Formats: sequence, C-alpha cells, structure tokens
Amino acid sequence: MKVYTDYLPVINMLHQMTNFVDEMSGTMLR
Repeated sequence: MKVYTDYLPVINMLHQMTNFVDEMSGTMLR
C-alpha cells in the first residue's frame, strides 16, 4: 500500500486537472 499513498497526491492532481478541463471546455461549448 506504500506505492498507493505515494501516488495519491499525483492522482488527486490529475483529478483536479481533468475537472478543470471539463469546466473550461463546458464554458467554451456553452
């Protein structure tokens, strides 16, 4: 489980990035 805890911040950052991109593309398409 050590590897998972190491990657958790990275996964969290990627998740925030995808959320940001979704919001940006959503406002552009609107």
